[in-house]
Parts: sequence; structure tokens; C-alpha cells
Amino acid sequence: MKFWVYYPPSANRLYRAVPNRGVIKSAEYRQYLLENTWLIKTQKDKGQPIKGAYEIHYSIQRPDKRKRDIDNLLKPLNDLIVDAGCVEDDSLCQKITAEWNGTGNAITVTITEFTSVPDSHRS
Repeated sequence: MKFWVYYPPSANRLYRAVPNRGVIKSAEYRQYLLENTWLIKTQKDKGQPIKGAYEIHYSIQRPDKRKRDIDNLLKPLNDLIVDAGCVEDDSLCQKITAEWNGTGNAITVTITEFTSVPDSHRS
């Protein structure tokens, strides 16, 4: 399964503390999830949802020249693929890779079924 999505909000803007409700997803984050779920569903070559264990690769364009931590993008992207129905649950992810790839505002996502590594090949 392969598709693209837009760059998510900053990790500092994903959640908000609300009195008497606790910590909730921010309006900006909820909007991002909604818009990008529809974007995924409109892409013809996205493939069928993955059932069970999976691995995922993110090819991420930098939106600008600022220093950024690539790992701050993983939580919102993993939430998105669950919300969009690409995978059953992000707890089933066995392997994640991410790379910076040029400049822009798009992230290419590739999800495949996970095939376990034989014990003889583990370090």
C-alpha cells in the first residue's frame, strides 16, 4: 500500500489540556486527521488495508530549512493510518523507517505486511 499525505502539525500542537476533560486532540490535529483521511481514501493506488503485523516507511519532504526531529512526525502519522483504515491498530507495527527526502509539504507512506526475520539472522 502506497499513498501520500500532507505534513502534520508540530508535536507541540497535537494535544490541549481542557479543564474537566483532561488532555484532548487539538482542533488543528483533528482537522489534519480528517482532511488527510479523505486524501488517503481518494488515492486510487493506495491498495487494500493491511490486516495483522506490518512495517511502514515514511519518505518525508522538509517544509523549510529549519532543524527538525524526524521522530516527532511518527505519532501523528501513525494515528492517521489507523484513522484512515490502512491498518487495524498501530500496536501491530513491527518496523518503522523514516527518511528526509527533498523539500516540500508531502510525505509518501509505504505500508507492507511484516514478514518476520528468522532467529538465525538476528543480531
